[in-house]
Amino acid sequence: MKRISKLLILFSWFNWYSTTGVSQSKCMNFAIDSNNVSQLYDPDGKLIVEAKDMLIQNCYGDEYFVVRQANNYGIIDKTGKIVVPLIYLRIEECRYNKNNFIIHDVIPKVYLVDLNGGVTYRFKDEPFEMLNEIDTNYFICGIEKECFFIDLKRNRRIPLGALDYLARFELLHPNVERFKGLTFYFLRLHPIKNFILDSNGQFFHINGYRITNVNQSFTHFISTVGDTAYVLNKKGEIIKKINCIDAMFYSDTLIHCRTEKKEFLTSLNSQKKSKLYKDVSGFGGNNDSLYYCYNNYYKVGLMDNNYNLRYPLKYHSIEVIAYDSIYYVTCLKFKITIRTISGRITYTGEGSVDGYIENYIFVHTGELYQLVNICNGKVLLESYNDLELIDRCGKVRYKTKEGVRGVYDIKTKKFYPDIFTLDDY
Repeated sequence: MKRISKLLILFSWFNWYSTTGVSQSKCMNFAIDSNNVSQLYDPDGKLIVEAKDMLIQNCYGDEYFVVRQANNYGIIDKTGKIVVPLIYLRIEECRYNKNNFIIHDVIPKVYLVDLNGGVTYRFKDEPFEMLNEIDTNYFICGIEKECFFIDLKRNRRIPLGALDYLARFELLHPNVERFKGLTFYFLRLHPIKNFILDSNGQFFHINGYRITNVNQSFTHFISTVGDTAYVLNKKGEIIKKINCIDAMFYSDTLIHCRTEKKEFLTSLNSQKKSKLYKDVSGFGGNNDSLYYCYNNYYKVGLMDNNYNLRYPLKYHSIEVIAYDSIYYVTCLKFKITIRTISGRITYTGEGSVDGYIENYIFVHTGELYQLVNICNGKVLLESYNDLELIDRCGKVRYKTKEGVRGVYDIKTKKFYPDIFTLDDY
């Protein structure tokens, strides 16, 4: 109550707005008082920094803050001291490098500024024409019409070729994948220059193809041209051709392919392919080994990575839940059946599946909503309203026939009163 009173007083003094920083999940509050002093508060109402005749623009860092005065930008520290003058066109905080900022000059030129231990300009004598952050220590930049890869950790600069401004949009959001402890970065320089970098600093490129997809370990790549998909190795050699208009890796070796009207699966190491289906999507179970396939009437079946149908194309829905084992939840004409991978049935009932968490499914049986254990088929909870999952920890809100509302904790198996009392619940 004391905190609420304090906030009410603050609201009477200031104009408030709030924001959430990229590098922190707490919501910060900004205020501007009658003396034109902008202030930044943490969620508990503690003052972090204030600036006279300047508007605080961000709350991402702990030490430095971007401020704006008229149409010019600068940086202050937490004492309010100006450390970068307010003369620049735009300033962006680096997502991965704390207290590093990308400064856009009015020329226009771009600088990378490191404010750790004072103001220092990296590559000060060579302002960039463009600068895009990839990850910690990694940048793509343009210098005098040339495109470069910048590795701050190893203090090296690798030329990538002529700077094509059409490529800038693709470089802003590179694909980042992780495999066996390494992080891989896939950079496409429009239209047919492609670069791959790992977090150990190994760097190689494939020219001559517009790469559209890459497998999990970054050993093979797909380039689709017209109605043919080409699978390439790191040397840029074609090792497989597939007649399709689009292709993508589902795993290191399994490839999903799409024709004008049908879809199918094939393998990197084999010419064998699955039958044609209306749709092939997703995977469930362990080791990405199960795939959903649909016919023209959108009846669903289940196919393994050897292209064999585990379940025929006759079901309205199939859920694959991997808990202590793999369980298949099938729905056919509103009859739900749960089977183990060996075929043992653990549950049958009427209704439809509304969702699941861990080893429990939400079953809608018309008037009732049930929480069912997939391992033994026991009904743990019945509700006369939607079973609502409150959080990922397994708390479920329910309502009894008598109208009593409550919360059931799946992990502790305890019931609690519902803290919400909304009439329209």
